[in-house]
Amino acid sequence: MIFLYFFLFLLIVLLLIPLFRLHVIIEYYEEFILYIKIFGIKFKVFPNPKTIKIKKNNNKENKIKVKSNNKLKSKYNGFNGFISMVKDIYKIGFKSIRIIFQKIEIQSLRLNVSLVGDDSAHTALLYGQACSLIYPLISILVSNKDCSDLIVDIHPDFTGSKNNVRFHLHLYSRLFDIINSIRLLMQEYSNIK
Repeated sequence: MIFLYFFLFLLIVLLLIPLFRLHVIIEYYEEFILYIKIFGIKFKVFPNPKTIKIKKNNNKENKIKVKSNNKLKSKYNGFNGFISMVKDIYKIGFKSIRIIFQKIEIQSLRLNVSLVGDDSAHTALLYGQACSLIYPLISILVSNKDCSDLIVDIHPDFTGSKNNVRFHLHLYSRLFDIINSIRLLMQEYSNIK
């Protein structure tokens, strides 16, 4: 009888888990950070938490080495890394992005980009490049969505010394909808091939 109760409990849990919300928080300031929040518990997914290893030297002194497994840090680092990340998202395609974000709700989207060039003409070119990449992508993300916290600020900084990008995106959806979106995306790519 206990086995039947355990089986019934397991069946109910497996049927209810896809109905719970999964929150994904993406942050970018000098480096890419990804959090996943489920059942009210927040997990840092990327970059991997730093591990501390203690080694003993010949002199019997403790030496601490910090090792980070951040593979994307070199590719998406700084302003040029942010622009290359946006270009990589464009390679996925607008139709695929719409399939992915069809059932996903956006709670907050905040983007602050400050552009600095060598002179005012170079700053204006950077501003035009950033606007032509970012605004169409943002319009695809928030079209037909009720985003309560939407702030997009792209501005040239003629007196600054460094480009600055701050990005925060908080998404949530049911696990079932995310799995279904991935299935539709895979079906779309199999039709292309």
